[in-house]
Amino acid sequence: MTQVKKENTYKLITLGDSQVGKSSFLRRYVNKHYTEHFTCTIGCDFHSKIFADFPDEEARKIYLWDTAGQERHSDACIQFFSLSERKSFENVGNWVAELEKNSSDNISKILMGCKSDLVERREVSFEEGQKLAESFGMQYVETSAKTGEGVEEAMKIFTKEIFSKPSINSIAMQIKRVQDQPTINNNYTCNC
Repeated sequence: MTQVKKENTYKLITLGDSQVGKSSFLRRYVNKHYTEHFTCTIGCDFHSKIFADFPDEEARKIYLWDTAGQERHSDACIQFFSLSERKSFENVGNWVAELEKNSSDNISKILMGCKSDLVERREVSFEEGQKLAESFGMQYVETSAKTGEGVEEAMKIFTKEIFSKPSINSIAMQIKRVQDQPTINNNYTCNC
């Protein structure tokens, strides 16, 4: 008997300058945890999260890639910048150009201003972030991985958009029930 189980998988990547809060955001979102001091991501950091509360009873899984260079075959991208570092905001256009060059036209995108808890060090206004996001056809949100402010809300909005489109990476898995078969003896042996 063959049982078909469908699992929709989505690949989400992160883009942005170094130390703008990409890894901290993902750790907060996936693990509900914040670490003040950690080593910068070298190469790739990978997370996954499963969403199961859907009327069609099909699970949806997001693979979150914390690295640049993974744009191909991606369903979604979070473009990060630090609200306390104007240069990272000014570099958003370069990251978006790279994304557009290496991804599908159907990729879901969101612009995320990180470190909203650093109010006294803020260098980018909400209005500037909103205007930039609109110029690239993105939604805009501000978050703090440290306090958790806006993290769940941002991802709830974004995953709703992601899941409204078919995944580039959707798979249907065939799970076959293996039954014990009698061993066949052909009276010969292998000389391997």
